[in-house]
Amino acid sequence: MNLALLAGQEELDVLLGEVNASEAALIDEVKVYPARTLREALQHLSGHVPLTPAQAPDFSDDGSVPLDLADLKGQGQARRALEIALAGGHNLLH
Repeated sequence: MNLALLAGQEELDVLLGEVNASEAALIDEVKVYPARTLREALQHLSGHVPLTPAQAPDFSDDGSVPLDLADLKGQGQARRALEIALAGGHNLLH
């Protein structure tokens, strides 16, 4: 994600692995090209087989799936702070 932020500031495009491309596409100022293989990346860079830019995922919340802290991976300190704030009935905005 940091690479895509920097690319947006420098007005550059980004070539990423397919797994990370949709997340990086959330940054408006940058075009992100997803490559499944090194061969695809090389063909794109050489101009032989251009890749289609990645689309940002749609995060519209229809309320059908409840949010759960168990789904949160990493960010241990941030998660702990959130748990303490929620347990005490506090908000996180100041």
